Amino acid sequence: IEYFKDTDLLITPGNREDLILAAVSGQVSGISDEYGIKGIILTGGVMPDKTVMKFVEKSNIPVLLVESHTYETAQKVNNLMVKIRPEDTEKIKEAENLIQEHVDIERILERLKKLKK
Repeated sequence: IEYFKDTDLLITPGNREDLILAAVSGQVSGISDEYGIKGIILTGGVMPDKTVMKFVEKSNIPVLLVESHTYETAQKVNNLMVKIRPEDTEKIKEAENLIQEHVDIERILERLKKLKK
Protein backbone atom coordinates (compact mmCIF):
# COMPACT_ATOMS: atom_id res chain seq x y z
CA ILE A 1 0.00 0.00 0.00
CA GLU A 2 2.85 2.40 0.74
CA TYR A 3 3.77 2.39 -2.96
CA PHE A 4 0.51 4.09 -3.93
CA LYS A 5 0.68 7.86 -3.76
CA ASP A 6 -2.27 10.23 -4.05
CA THR A 7 -1.12 11.36 -7.51
CA ASP A 8 -0.66 7.92 -9.09
CA LEU A 9 -2.52 6.24 -11.93
CA LEU A 10 -2.65 2.45 -11.63
CA ILE A 11 -2.33 0.60 -14.94
CA THR A 12 -2.95 -3.10 -14.41
CA PRO A 13 -4.68 -6.11 -15.94
CA GLY A 14 -8.24 -6.47 -14.72
CA ASN A 15 -7.45 -9.87 -13.23
CA ARG A 16 -4.88 -8.41 -10.79
CA GLU A 17 -7.51 -8.04 -8.12
CA ASP A 18 -4.86 -7.97 -5.38
CA LEU A 19 -3.36 -4.76 -6.81
CA ILE A 20 -6.75 -3.20 -7.44
CA LEU A 21 -7.93 -3.86 -3.88
CA ALA A 22 -4.66 -2.56 -2.43
CA ALA A 23 -4.91 0.57 -4.55
CA VAL A 24 -8.47 1.45 -3.51
CA SER A 25 -8.09 0.41 0.14
CA GLY A 26 -6.72 3.82 1.14
CA GLN A 27 -9.79 5.55 -0.21
CA VAL A 28 -12.30 3.03 1.15
CA SER A 29 -10.69 2.90 4.61
CA GLY A 30 -10.44 6.68 4.91
CA ILE A 31 -6.63 6.93 4.97
CA SER A 32 -6.43 8.28 1.43
CA ASP A 33 -4.39 11.30 2.61
CA GLU A 34 -1.45 8.94 2.99
CA TYR A 35 -2.20 6.19 0.50
CA GLY A 36 -4.39 6.26 -2.55
CA ILE A 37 -4.52 6.79 -6.29
CA LYS A 38 -6.20 9.14 -8.74
CA GLY A 39 -7.39 6.56 -11.27
CA ILE A 40 -7.19 3.01 -12.59
CA ILE A 41 -6.77 1.75 -16.14
CA LEU A 42 -7.73 -1.92 -16.43
CA THR A 43 -5.92 -3.52 -19.36
CA GLY A 44 -6.49 -6.57 -21.52
CA GLY A 45 -10.24 -6.00 -21.66
CA VAL A 46 -10.63 -7.92 -18.40
CA MET A 47 -13.02 -6.76 -15.67
CA PRO A 48 -12.35 -7.75 -12.06
CA ASP A 49 -14.82 -9.80 -10.05
CA LYS A 50 -18.11 -8.05 -9.17
CA THR A 51 -17.18 -7.96 -5.48
CA VAL A 52 -13.90 -6.20 -6.26
CA MET A 53 -15.75 -3.71 -8.45
CA LYS A 54 -18.06 -2.91 -5.52
CA PHE A 55 -14.99 -1.82 -3.53
CA VAL A 56 -13.78 0.22 -6.49
CA GLU A 57 -17.17 1.92 -6.84
CA LYS A 58 -17.19 2.69 -3.12
CA SER A 59 -13.80 4.39 -3.51
CA ASN A 60 -15.11 6.79 -6.20
CA ILE A 61 -11.83 6.34 -8.08
CA PRO A 62 -12.37 6.66 -11.84
CA VAL A 63 -11.79 3.44 -13.81
CA LEU A 64 -11.17 2.97 -17.52
CA LEU A 65 -11.24 -0.43 -19.26
CA VAL A 66 -9.05 -0.84 -22.36
CA GLU A 67 -8.36 -3.76 -24.68
CA SER A 68 -4.61 -3.10 -25.03
CA HIS A 69 -2.04 -4.86 -22.83
CA THR A 70 -0.47 -3.20 -19.80
CA TYR A 71 2.90 -2.30 -21.34
CA GLU A 72 1.32 -0.84 -24.47
CA THR A 73 -1.15 1.15 -22.37
CA ALA A 74 1.60 2.48 -20.10
CA GLN A 75 3.60 3.56 -23.16
CA LYS A 76 0.60 5.40 -24.58
CA VAL A 77 -0.03 7.19 -21.29
CA ASN A 78 3.65 8.05 -20.93
CA ASN A 79 3.83 9.47 -24.45
CA LEU A 80 0.58 11.35 -24.11
CA MET A 81 1.01 15.06 -24.68
CA VAL A 82 -2.16 17.08 -24.61
CA LYS A 83 -2.03 20.66 -25.78
CA ILE A 84 -4.99 22.75 -26.73
CA ARG A 85 -4.42 26.41 -27.40
CA PRO A 86 -7.25 28.98 -27.34
CA GLU A 87 -7.11 29.33 -31.12
CA ASP A 88 -7.54 25.56 -31.67
CA THR A 89 -11.31 25.82 -32.04
CA GLU A 90 -11.69 22.39 -33.69
CA LYS A 91 -9.74 20.69 -30.88
CA ILE A 92 -11.80 22.55 -28.29
CA LYS A 93 -15.06 21.39 -29.90
CA GLU A 94 -13.79 17.82 -30.11
CA ALA A 95 -12.65 17.89 -26.47
CA GLU A 96 -16.05 19.21 -25.40
CA ASN A 97 -17.81 16.44 -27.35
CA LEU A 98 -15.56 13.75 -25.86
CA ILE A 99 -16.16 15.06 -22.35
CA GLN A 100 -19.93 15.09 -22.87
CA GLU A 101 -19.83 11.51 -24.18
CA HIS A 102 -17.39 9.93 -21.72
CA VAL A 103 -17.23 11.94 -18.50
CA ASP A 104 -19.75 11.58 -15.71
CA ILE A 105 -20.00 15.26 -14.79
CA GLU A 106 -22.58 14.61 -12.06
CA ARG A 107 -20.25 12.16 -10.32
CA ILE A 108 -17.41 14.69 -10.43
CA LEU A 109 -19.64 17.40 -8.97
CA GLU A 110 -20.77 15.03 -6.21
CA ARG A 111 -17.14 14.26 -5.31
CA LEU A 112 -16.27 17.96 -5.28
CA LYS A 113 -19.15 18.62 -2.88
CA LYS A 114 -17.83 15.89 -0.58
CA LEU A 115 -14.35 17.46 -0.64
CA LYS A 116 -15.71 20.85 0.38
CA LYS A 117 -17.36 19.41 3.52
